[in-house]
Amino acid sequence: MKEFKVILNILLLLYCSCRYKVEAQDIALSKPYSVSPSPNYSLSAKDVNNTILTDGVNSSGNPFWVSDKTVGWQNTQRIVIDIDLKQVSIIDNIAFNTARGNNSDVHFPAHIFAFGSINKLDYSYFGDAISDTSNSGSNYEVKKFTLPAVKQKAQYVKLIIIPKGYYVFCDEIEIFKGSQIGKSSPDIIKPDDVNGYVNSLLSITRYRSDLKRNNYALNAGISENLKQIKADRLHSYQEQYKKELIVDKVSPWTNLLTPYKPINSNDYQYRLYTPVNGTSYGAFVVTNLSNATRTINCVINNTALSVNRLQLYTVPFVMSGKESQEVADPLLVYNTPVVLVPGESKMFLFTVLGKSAGKTTATIKISSETFVTNLQVDNTVWSNNSLNKDSINAVNWAYLNNPLISDRSEEAINDLLKHGINTMVIPPTALPLIGSSDFKSYESYISKLKSFKKLFLFVNFNNKNNFKGTSFMSAEWQGSFIKWYNGILASSKLYGFSQSQIYLYPYDEIGAKDVDDFYSFLAWIKSNYPAIHTFATIDKINSIKKIVPLLSIAQVINSKDVIDEINGSAHNDVWIYDTKPNAESLSPYTYYRLISWKAFLYNMDGVGFWNYADINNPSVNKLNLNSFDGVNNTNYSVIYRGSGPGFIASRRWEAFSEGIEDFKLLKLYAEKSGIGKAKLMAESVINSPDDITRADSIRNQILSSLSILK
Repeated sequence: MKEFKVILNILLLLYCSCRYKVEAQDIALSKPYSVSPSPNYSLSAKDVNNTILTDGVNSSGNPFWVSDKTVGWQNTQRIVIDIDLKQVSIIDNIAFNTARGNNSDVHFPAHIFAFGSINKLDYSYFGDAISDTSNSGSNYEVKKFTLPAVKQKAQYVKLIIIPKGYYVFCDEIEIFKGSQIGKSSPDIIKPDDVNGYVNSLLSITRYRSDLKRNNYALNAGISENLKQIKADRLHSYQEQYKKELIVDKVSPWTNLLTPYKPINSNDYQYRLYTPVNGTSYGAFVVTNLSNATRTINCVINNTALSVNRLQLYTVPFVMSGKESQEVADPLLVYNTPVVLVPGESKMFLFTVLGKSAGKTTATIKISSETFVTNLQVDNTVWSNNSLNKDSINAVNWAYLNNPLISDRSEEAINDLLKHGINTMVIPPTALPLIGSSDFKSYESYISKLKSFKKLFLFVNFNNKNNFKGTSFMSAEWQGSFIKWYNGILASSKLYGFSQSQIYLYPYDEIGAKDVDDFYSFLAWIKSNYPAIHTFATIDKINSIKKIVPLLSIAQVINSKDVIDEINGSAHNDVWIYDTKPNAESLSPYTYYRLISWKAFLYNMDGVGFWNYADINNPSVNKLNLNSFDGVNNTNYSVIYRGSGPGFIASRRWEAFSEGIEDFKLLKLYAEKSGIGKAKLMAESVINSPDDITRADSIRNQILSSLSILK
């Protein structure tokens, strides 16, 4: 009997062990998969054959993203991974191994949505592997996110990863076999509808989060149905505020996303200080908390047209490529009433243009079928002609042959000048090859640019085809180059540009492999032709000490390590720039406006960003507002196209222009009160980036002080 019990226990152990192995079997191991877009992070594996994510090997890299066992994506809106399990199986768990390191601006993904299909014709939604609260924090960590208890059949598994920030890394995806199908019946989704389904999931997540923040609770919990969630949310705010319509005064630079949470501030007064020929901004949000559609009418009453002019805009939401958020960005001139459905919010922005010195009070009347209120705009216009001086340079690589603006170049030029751009980059396509004597394209291009202060000629030495058969820096090449340069000068002078306004731009964000070549060129120029001006962008510290002292202008990336290095090195003029994608989602305040404050603080002479009109999408790159979708584009632009002439500005474009004005005011204040006091003001703004009212507060102090010191 005793022996029988021993045998029975052994059999039970073997059974449990076998059962565990079956349940823990990774059925994705060595299975083929496809990825869109392809991994593009340079320090991780290229994964050309699509094998790394299912090879069963975890990365030992530290950090995780510097490894040949890790794949990585940079500046990608969505990542789609399709795995073929080769046979229909019951799926239990799906695991995605990733890492974060917030000091390197690397975060866990925002979402990992999983779908499955047995035939690629119909998909079922399995769930989100990132649904817990551990997707936060700041420490370096490698973590396996697991979607448990899927309990559904599939041969084809589709993962859609939504980045949180600019990077996503993964070294292994595991799919564990199950033994039991669940009782639930998931939604059936056609392949073409999967992306739309993901958008709905993201909206549900955001509205549910808003309900939770508002301490809303039902006995049955919060619904998973978007329509019901919106109804519950509306009811929550109706109970809280007991109002049909709420008007909130907000900063014009706040990063406004959906769903907007009304605050019912009851502050309807604006106190603005505006320089003559300068602009001030204000904004408000109207939220409909009634159960009926409401029509919002806005009327400006401004009797002091000789002192200032007010213009009102609506700011619609657009779909951003960053976490597929809806963000309020484009500025549409208000000319017809706005219709709001129950629960909907709309942002309005107004500009005040200073015309002549004086104090004024204007009102903006806001009304609907059952509501009326007035906003009061008190404005002091200060006069000082010094504000018009070019104390700061600005560039944003506005190539006039860009598809977004190529048929509206005159409107683009006027828009650039209006917003403070005084420097233009001439693209390689508008320049003759070195050794060529045909300058017609160049002359045609610069004939439109007579109002600009500087021209940067992007000759692009990276492209050796530009040398027209000669060897770089050979005696023959040098002779051809100087002949070419003299031809450039002659053509430039035909259109009013002197040699001092022309800058050669041989390399953009120079890489380590080109540093020696660039140094040779710059040393030769400086030694033999010191009147030739040069320019380059610098995004890494390894080229600063060798290259920057030889440049007439070095424009450095907005990065602490690069700025620290440049401040400790010999240099001539230094400008600052930034290049982040998903531009529609970037902060108008911290990214676009404060770059000029940083330039002032660090004694820089110019600012810039990539790009005025760069939008990459599968069609015509026109960035039409009515069809804009940041998820399927890589957008850097600050403008949109509408159905009419000209362009639609964004809040970001206005914030950048305001920053240029801020810089000029800081310069004037430094002349009157001392550079030390002015820098303390700039430092207080830079060190408090989350306080989006700080720059306006300091600006008003400066204007008030200058009017007294005048």
